[in-house]
This record gives sequence, C-alpha cells and structure tokens, in this order.
Amino acid sequence: MSSCSCKAFTAALIFSVLLLFSAGESHASSHEAGVVTGGDWMQTPLSEKQAFLCGIVMTFEMEKGLAEQTGKKVPPLASDWCKAFGGASIASVVSQMDEWLTAHPGNESRHIFDLLWKELVLPTLTRK
Repeated sequence: MSSCSCKAFTAALIFSVLLLFSAGESHASSHEAGVVTGGDWMQTPLSEKQAFLCGIVMTFEMEKGLAEQTGKKVPPLASDWCKAFGGASIASVVSQMDEWLTAHPGNESRHIFDLLWKELVLPTLTRK
C-alpha cells in the first residue's frame, strides 16, 4: 500500500468487486449485516477479504483526499492506517490477519476491524 496510493487500490478494488460479484452469493450474506468477526474472517474466501480491505482503504483514501482538498488535517484513522501499512499490499495485510488469528485462537468473536486496528495497526505505530 505504498504511501496509500489511490491508483493501485482502485485497480485492486475493481478487480475484487468483479470477483465478488462473479462468485455468486457471497459468504457475508449469511451473517448479520455489518458484523464481521474473526471467525467470519477465517471462513471467508480470499476475494472477499481483499474486497473488505479495499473498501477500508478506499474510504481512507477519500477521507485523505477530501482533507487535503479542503486544507484540513487528515483524519487519524486514515493517517495511522497509511503509516502502519504504507508499503504493504492488500494480499500482505490479508496474510497478516490470517496469521494473527491462527496464532491467537479464542478471538473468533471479536469484530474484524477491532482485530485489524488493535493487533496490526497500533503495534506497528508504537514501533515506529
């Protein structure tokens, strides 16, 4: 996610969305809307994990771009995500989350964004 570049993620997002829609019924449709847990993550196909992360990244990119256009400070969530994963690919972040969940059983009920933030983003920021 080199410096949270929008071009690479736009292409990845389009690709992931196309994969998602071409796959028929999505895995996430069997769960309550808006609730994605660590357990759900581990049962979700790779293309859906990538699409989920692309959605997060694109949201942060839009926030960052809007802040820059209006002369405001970039929101902390967006800037911290970019600091933590600035050089990582979407596939790398998926792998990191998969590896973390495998190494830390018992986190299946935690919300996936809580896991991403507290277990992958924040520790990276404290090391820098």
